[in-house]
Amino acid sequence: MKKKRTISIKDPKLRKIRNNLRLLLIRATSAEWRKYFDEQHRLNTDLDGNIRNLSESKKPRTAELTRKMNEIKRIVEASIIQCPVCRKIDKDMIFNPELKEWYCIQCYRGMGEFYYQEKEARAKGLVHDDFHEDFYKTFLD
Repeated sequence: MKKKRTISIKDPKLRKIRNNLRLLLIRATSAEWRKYFDEQHRLNTDLDGNIRNLSESKKPRTAELTRKMNEIKRIVEASIIQCPVCRKIDKDMIFNPELKEWYCIQCYRGMGEFYYQEKEARAKGLVHDDFHEDFYKTFLD
């Protein structure tokens, strides 16, 4: 998608269907993520639950499991299923074309408001080093 788009559902029955579908997808991706996590945990710990040094033969598998877990997380965060800021799944969403991610309307607007507040604070000499202006600019209308 190349432009900002808002998906808003007014009908309560359709909202319920949307929310239930999102919940199903979250549960499915969580189960898949948990499967990889459990295998990685078994490789990294002994029978008493203590962390052990991995053998060279197990390191590639743990790296692969980490990559798969990160990929699942990235897919969910970039989808319309869940807002990457507040993690809510029952909200109407806005697509940010610059970041290629969906945000709930409240978080999207909050990010834009934060941009203006931060710019005002900087103008007054109250500088925050962790302000990423280009990131927050993507939330302006």
